[in-house]
Amino acid sequence: MIHKSDRDWEASRERFAALWRGEVLDRCCIAVTAPRDGAAAPQPVCSSLEGKWFDPDCIYRNEMARMESLAYYGDAFPCLSLNFGAGGNAAYYGSKPVLRPDTVWFDPCLEDPEDYETLEMTDPFGMLQKQLEVAENLAARSRGDYLVSMPDNCVAIDALAHLRGSENLLCDMLTDPDEVLAASAKLIEGWKKTTMAFHEAIGRHQDGNCIGWLTTYAPGLHAQVQCDLGAMISRDLVEKFFLNELREACRFLEYSLYHLDGIEQKRFLDLILSVPELKMIQWTSVDGQPPALASIESLRAIQAAGKGLLLNLPAVYVKDVLEQLSPKGLYIVTTAPDESSAKALVDLAFRAR
Repeated sequence: MIHKSDRDWEASRERFAALWRGEVLDRCCIAVTAPRDGAAAPQPVCSSLEGKWFDPDCIYRNEMARMESLAYYGDAFPCLSLNFGAGGNAAYYGSKPVLRPDTVWFDPCLEDPEDYETLEMTDPFGMLQKQLEVAENLAARSRGDYLVSMPDNCVAIDALAHLRGSENLLCDMLTDPDEVLAASAKLIEGWKKTTMAFHEAIGRHQDGNCIGWLTTYAPGLHAQVQCDLGAMISRDLVEKFFLNELREACRFLEYSLYHLDGIEQKRFLDLILSVPELKMIQWTSVDGQPPALASIESLRAIQAAGKGLLLNLPAVYVKDVLEQLSPKGLYIVTTAPDESSAKALVDLAFRAR
């Protein structure tokens, strides 16, 4: 692998396997990246937005420059991110992708509640086929130098927010709940098919799956589940419109992860923890909210429920996390300003063990 020896990666794979079992080997999992000593800052190589997001040659050159510029400490590893936009599966049903310099967004395409009934995965923009070709192209090029991530596709409810528009969907939940639930069921089944398609395309060239923006790795079928819309709805509506989606997705995946996006979701954390097939929760402290440790009781509740806990956080909080949480099933992802600081953070995890 790029700047990571086979021996170090094998040790990390063993730690990740223990992580998913809720166990700990020599320390908790901790991934630290830092600017590689002497490396130049990566420069973008694609001038067009179409090239940046969907041209495999452009993506390869951009991502190789980024990965080459980093040093990988602890359990960090080079991962080429397949970033087609959060909730990219909405495009398979008719949401037009809007390419921006920093993200891909999707225009709503369902004008009325009656349109839910006609929802089908027709892939009108050819995005699914294009994305699968890009995924396999980049995985085939890796030759063991890096891993290729799964795409950031939502399952159902957040994809419906793209397809219908969040405000309209929120109204439909109250006025046309049966139509929303029927559409959600369609998207769940479509997500299973497309997730397996990406898993197989990438899996022809690498073992296991990773999620690039989270720096997670699992030896089998692995993807995230989320309900970002949950920040805007009541606990009862989360239970009615999302809990079955979470159950279905976790039963389908071998290594499931829930992306908890902000402290507003603490009010239905017990619902998330009630799903026995869910393996891990990734806690996100969004901009303007207190750091993760301000919710220490919720973090401990996640661990007490036997779920893995992933914390992506600034390095300044690593010491306190190691002191206040169990290393079993704990995974810390952070960055350091230089290589010596990165090594010190990993050493800290060893001493905490």
